[in-house]
Amino acid sequence: MANFRYVILLSATLSMTFIYSNRIVFGFTVICQVPDNSNTTTSDYFLNDSAMKAWMFTATAIGMCIGPIPLYWAYKADTRKLILGYGIVSALATLLYPLADHIGMWPSLAARFFTGFAQASQLHITNEVAQIWARDSEMSLFFSTLLCSSQIGPLFTMILGGELCSSSLGWAATYYVLGMLCLMTTALFAFLYTEDVKENRFVSDREAVLIIEGRKEVSAKAPVPYIDLLTDVSVWTTLVMFVGYYIGMIIYQQYSPTFIKQVLNYSIRETGYFSAIPMIAAIVIKLAVGKLMGSITVTFSSLLPYTADVLI
Repeated sequence: MANFRYVILLSATLSMTFIYSNRIVFGFTVICQVPDNSNTTTSDYFLNDSAMKAWMFTATAIGMCIGPIPLYWAYKADTRKLILGYGIVSALATLLYPLADHIGMWPSLAARFFTGFAQASQLHITNEVAQIWARDSEMSLFFSTLLCSSQIGPLFTMILGGELCSSSLGWAATYYVLGMLCLMTTALFAFLYTEDVKENRFVSDREAVLIIEGRKEVSAKAPVPYIDLLTDVSVWTTLVMFVGYYIGMIIYQQYSPTFIKQVLNYSIRETGYFSAIPMIAAIVIKLAVGKLMGSITVTFSSLLPYTADVLI
């Protein structure tokens, strides 16, 4: 198949998009859950307590912190198995969340924890797919496209949540749709992907040569240069940008629906669309920067510290 690397790029992006969607969906559906339950059940529904609501967000954040830990020991594992495992965890936690919400606080916290845990695989999978399947001249394009899942996911989730929460299907349908889409796209990626480009049955010999042309063979994993990393200005610059970016992004994606609905007094359906608007601009800018970096003769790694906040 000609240009099969773009099929890999699309399938990986879709899989990570829905894994990401599963993490942030609670930030939208919480504006539907509390009114539904406060009107139809007793007042002891746990999300009526603002402290419990905060713990639901915290559980996801804790999962994101713990999620990368297994990847440290699993660097030799097949990327296909990793994303399949993390994708299944994310999908099951999402599909079971409506039931967990019905049971009570602790099962709900566990479900939110595992959606955060699974989303922590995003950067690892992005790096693996781009390093293995992108041509040298397309590396920045692959990175920027794969990392667009951070915006495509919220864009889709906010609109989907607004429509379903406003319909007779209710907020729970949002979780069922996202969970099933996550399962299907993860299974598709696992079916198509291989660690070795030349071993993939869908790739032509000509394309395989194009992809691996000019690469250096790595015979063994080099020791991590911790001292050099800790004393490198570009590493600290990138770290500061990452922290600032993630704080801003997470605050917006988690709390913008609540602000738009409760402070600006828009309807739930309108809230979904208004929350999604900034994501469109972010996708356009991210892809444009990725394309621009691909056309610059300076190496991708030397530009990364100065563009990382845009790409991610």
